[in-house]
Parts: sequence; C-alpha cells; structure tokens
Amino acid sequence: FLPNALWTVQPKLVYVRRNPKSVAVSYYHHSVSLHCYNGTLEQFVRSMINDLVYYSPYHKHLIEYSELRYANMLSLCFEDMKQDLPDAIRQVCRFFDKSYTDEQIEQLSRHLGFDQMRQNASVNRRQWIEYNLQQTNRTDKLDGNDMQFIRRGETDGWRRELSNELIEAIDRWTLEKVPVDSKYTSLFR
Repeated sequence: FLPNALWTVQPKLVYVRRNPKSVAVSYYHHSVSLHCYNGTLEQFVRSMINDLVYYSPYHKHLIEYSELRYANMLSLCFEDMKQDLPDAIRQVCRFFDKSYTDEQIEQLSRHLGFDQMRQNASVNRRQWIEYNLQQTNRTDKLDGNDMQFIRRGETDGWRRELSNELIEAIDRWTLEKVPVDSKYTSLFR
C-alpha cells in the first residue's frame, strides 16, 4: 500500500503496531463506524483470523515491516506509547531532529493524551460515523461512546469485549503464525 516513490523520495515514516487482540476489537469498531460493517464482533474476528479483512494477513504485515530495511522509519508500539507518552514523544522528536524542553514535552503530552484527542472534533468526526450507522440500521449504537474514531485508547480493553473462546482463538492464530521461539514473538505481545 506504499507508493513506489517511497524508495526514491525517502520520507520519514512512523509505524505503530499493536497487540493482535486490541487490533481485532479496535478494527471491528472502526469497520462498523467508518466502513458500514454490519456483522458481529465474533464474525469480524473469525474473518480476521482467516485473513479475510482488509490489511490481511496481520502477522505477516507486522513481520515484514519489522524486517523492512528503510532507514527513515521509526517503529513504535501502542502499548509502550500508552505506558509512557512523554518518552514516545521524545523518540518521535529525535527521529524528526526536533528538540523541546521538558515543559514543552509535558504540554505536548497533555495535548496528545487520549482524553484530549477524544474531545477534539477535528479528529473525532462524529457526523460521518452517525451517517454510517444510520445507513446500516445500527442507530442503537449512536448513544454509545464506542462509536467514535478515537474510541477508548486502552491497552487491554479487549478483555471486556472478547469472549474467552475468541481470546483463545486469537492466541492460537498468533501461535500458528509466530511460534513462541520465533524472533518475532515480541511484536505480538
């Protein structure tokens, strides 16, 4: 999905990966609210496991990006960003050859914090989501906070939404694609 000019122009890229269970839940809600997906979470997860959703296959995608020999790419992990946003901001600043004071980093951290981003109407295009939910006869979801582009931003929200059966299915899928002794295991934590 990257333009061929990437290799000649060499722009800087920031790549963010995320735990596969979090991806499944987040991508489901994203698909419902922005792409008019009309199935259930379970159907979506089963489709993802069978590489039938857009951007599949998931594990291969992360492995290929981790192996990409592209000097102008910074790879970050969503869970690490949530744990220490100021550190992630410092990494991005170094990558883009920018320097800020600790006070400016803290100010950026507050501005880019999840709760602040969630309230930003420029980021959370509620009208579009409302339109899509009406088009798919899912107006029952209009009152839910889950139907936003910036939804919850939790690292383990999947624990509340996935059944034990789906958690086990995603774990089996990951083990099939990335054995425990693989050098790539840490990408899928």
